[in-house]
Amino acid sequence: EGAMLAVAADERRLRAVLGPRYTEELDIAIRTGSQLVLAGPVEAVEGAGQKLLEAEVGCRRLETTHAYHSRMLAGIAGELTAWVSDNVTLNAPTIPYVCNVTGELATEEVVTDPGYWARHMCETVQFGDALAHVLRTGALALVEIGPGQSLGALTRAHPGCDRAQWPLIVGPLPGATDDKNTHAAVAEAIGKLWLTGVPVDWNALHTTPDNDWAPGRVPLPTYRFQRQDCWLEVDMSQMGNGGVGMLDDGDPTAIFNSLPKLPDTQWVYLPVWNQTTQRPPCEDAKHWLIYTDAGVADTVTERLTAHLEAAGSQVVLVRPGEKFEAGPDAITVRPGSPEDATAALLHLTKLETLPERVVHLWTAGERRPAELAADPTADCLQRGFHSLVAFARAAGDMGLPPWTVDIVTTGTTRVLPGDTVYAERNTLLGPTRLIPVEYPGVQTRMIDVDVATITESPRALIAELRAEVTDRVLGLRQGRRWTPAYDLLDAATIESAPPAAAFRKGGTYLVTGGLGGIGLAMAERIAADYDANLVLMGRTPVPPRDQWAQILGSDATVEEVRRRIEGLQRLSASGVQVAAVAGDVSKIADVRRAVDTAIERFGELSGVVHAAGVPALGLMQFKTAADVERTLAPKVAGTLALGEAVREAAAKGHSVDFIALFSSVTSVTGGGAGQVDYCAANAFLDGFAQSDDGPGCAIVSINWCEWTYNGWTAGLEGYDEGSRQFFEWYRSNFGINFDEGWQTLQRALASGERYVVVSTQDFMPLVEMSRNSSIEEHQSMVKKVRDSMGRHPRPELSTAYVEPQTETEEKIVEVWGEALGLEQIGVHDNFFELGGNSLVGMEIIAKVRKALGLTYLPPHILYQAPTVASLAEAAMAGQEQDDDQEEQNPQAAGAREQNRSRIEQRRNMLRGRTAQ
Repeated sequence: EGAMLAVAADERRLRAVLGPRYTEELDIAIRTGSQLVLAGPVEAVEGAGQKLLEAEVGCRRLETTHAYHSRMLAGIAGELTAWVSDNVTLNAPTIPYVCNVTGELATEEVVTDPGYWARHMCETVQFGDALAHVLRTGALALVEIGPGQSLGALTRAHPGCDRAQWPLIVGPLPGATDDKNTHAAVAEAIGKLWLTGVPVDWNALHTTPDNDWAPGRVPLPTYRFQRQDCWLEVDMSQMGNGGVGMLDDGDPTAIFNSLPKLPDTQWVYLPVWNQTTQRPPCEDAKHWLIYTDAGVADTVTERLTAHLEAAGSQVVLVRPGEKFEAGPDAITVRPGSPEDATAALLHLTKLETLPERVVHLWTAGERRPAELAADPTADCLQRGFHSLVAFARAAGDMGLPPWTVDIVTTGTTRVLPGDTVYAERNTLLGPTRLIPVEYPGVQTRMIDVDVATITESPRALIAELRAEVTDRVLGLRQGRRWTPAYDLLDAATIESAPPAAAFRKGGTYLVTGGLGGIGLAMAERIAADYDANLVLMGRTPVPPRDQWAQILGSDATVEEVRRRIEGLQRLSASGVQVAAVAGDVSKIADVRRAVDTAIERFGELSGVVHAAGVPALGLMQFKTAADVERTLAPKVAGTLALGEAVREAAAKGHSVDFIALFSSVTSVTGGGAGQVDYCAANAFLDGFAQSDDGPGCAIVSINWCEWTYNGWTAGLEGYDEGSRQFFEWYRSNFGINFDEGWQTLQRALASGERYVVVSTQDFMPLVEMSRNSSIEEHQSMVKKVRDSMGRHPRPELSTAYVEPQTETEEKIVEVWGEALGLEQIGVHDNFFELGGNSLVGMEIIAKVRKALGLTYLPPHILYQAPTVASLAEAAMAGQEQDDDQEEQNPQAAGAREQNRSRIEQRRNMLRGRTAQ
């Protein structure tokens, strides 16, 4: 006899509360991704429940008769295995499904093992991992088959589930205690699914026996059409012809349509470094914050601090640690923690020492030793990328006055021959390029400094840190200053010498992202021109060939599935040998399987085209660590996995000719608001190609500009109509088509360079323009157009108009009206129904914070308080709480910090619309 207990805690917390009992008497029966279920003897379960409640850990006894999925059922595992073996014919899966034992796609090897079914009974249900696998496949509609909403609730609570996906989770049947009519529940569920784009077989629905859903005429209320146009229309015909359209001479992005599209022989650029002179010093800021650590960082900090304190500046140090601690001159934070970054700034606010200058030294010097950082990539992301983004978010939440950050690091690029390159440190370019875009007024500078300069010529680095910020990226080598530039690598120069690497007739090529738009098109061109064998690796399994005709003949087939199957049919019809491998390129086991498939089936692997990627969505103010990981995974972990798998194949005698990494000019230009993780991911590819960590074959990272085909238009969803029109127009006029891209890819391989940029326009002016790009510029453009059109009337909304009642509401209404271009706003009108989005939201909160004289009002408060009335109440409640605490108890600042930390933690639950 056994029992089961649902627990709202992670395994570390369980271990701390339950001690040895956790592993000696109890088993983890289920991992849901957001909670755990324990199973074991009744007495042990009851004792554990009591202890958890005493420790204030939520738990609930489940109504079960046995301790399922635990060792208590092991005694009958052999009997079940024997029964399955004797009575059941086990076949390979024909429809892809995810297995709860492994958390991965079920395979023939697993499900045809009779012992597998006993494992289901005795082992942990890996529902969380399985769900993560499903959620990674994209915006699927998920239907809970069975009564109630419990699985849907677990899905919404899963860290991999964005709030934007919640409406796609549907439960068609009421639970046992729900008195809703079953027919009504099913009809509502079908309606929701239909609204999401799921095709419905209406005839089958209405001819189901014993239903009362016979279609008929239903009277609908009449209404008059508004006949009121509130959309911004842009005359795209004027673009590129010296006309104004949406852009004018004062718009920095006018460079886009003033530069002509060049011949494709002038598209490839080589990154170079030019020596420059030291910039003059500027007046030292009064307050400095320095992220330092033992070793090289402390060496720099000691010298810099001496100079600054001699000049009368105050310096506060930030060190990495296991928990937040704060003193007058030093703060300890957990690397990458947004909560600790917020707490640090609140502490500095109390001391009246908010920084004007920040120096980040946590990635300066050589890689940390393995005993301190077993995984250098993960370590760098926490100490670098995530820590910088966390600080920027905290500063944005508090409305910190304009500040400057110098990111001092080592090994991001090869400035001089012989430089060591650490690919993972290139991810620092994401925050370097995008923080000023999303936080106007902030300046960033990344200084790549060699260890010799730090130890032998420290004056050069100290002088640079005290100089005016004029360059976004620069290198210091042996005390000399270098800045990046881009020189044209003419096609004639490339073609005048034998190619360094090339596709060859009858070769075998692995294409990651091979079932995506660009990947599949590249595969078709490789096959057509070189009669090559192909291994196409993608995240989504391809249906069995004998089902293709049926799938293509169905009107219900999703367009993406149809496109993939049609592409594979074209390849098969041409006589090309193709193997499709379903797997996650960020997992080494899946990549090994793809490489092994090439070698086992075709006898070799000639080259790799790494085209896998995931688009970035959402401002960094709203991104979670899971959001960032999704974008980084295919390009960071995926590239490392490819490198390892190719290296292993070479050790067994199967050498690869080349690896082509599909990067993006985003790593140089930043790509605009919302691209911090995508910029970092592509910069990693550039660093990997230059590093000595490669697999020993020819390798090139290609920074592509826009292609005419791009399935990532979802990234435009958050922009206003005029901006979307402009981006689509720009792509159609200046993007690369497949023929041009194919030719350019071969030139990049032939060049023998490890890192090149492909731009259809003169690249250096575009780089310079990108430095002036920001949300502020974007909003200024939109505001200029709105001002020329005047404010438009309040649209018809689901709420009645109610005028502001207080001075606070009046101030908020005025800010909203100016930002949204509306004549009238009611206090109960919803910000998002009025046409607001996260870009506008950041501007609005900044102005509301200033108008109300608040010290802390985070942008994500709009998702908690999306109306004027609720925002006014939230803002004033927070201000009154601060005033009361400070007046009644000067020591209550800690409680205030905790409260704001909780607000920060709730950010991860506020996902509605933030992906836009």
